[in-house]
Amino acid sequence: MEDKKLVELTEEKAKQYKSIGKASGIGLGMCFYLAHKHCSNFRERCVGYRIIKEDEMASMFTKAIGQEYMSVEFYEKI
Repeated sequence: MEDKKLVELTEEKAKQYKSIGKASGIGLGMCFYLAHKHCSNFRERCVGYRIIKEDEMASMFTKAIGQEYMSVEFYEKI
C-alpha cells in the first residue's frame, strides 16, 4: 500500500472539509495515533489536519500533568 500524505490545513481551508474527530496528546504523532485508534477507516478517510491553537482540552492536560499538550482536528473530503 502506498503511503498517504496528509495536508496541514488552515482554519479557513478546513471549512471546505468535514471533521472526523479531534485528539489531544503530547505531540503530533500521539494525536495521529489516538485518532487512528478511535476513528473507523481513519487511514482511508483522513486527508488533512489542523493544529488547534489555545485548545481548552490541551490546556487542561498541560496544567494537570505538567507537560505540554496539543490538540489536532482531522478532516475528510465532503
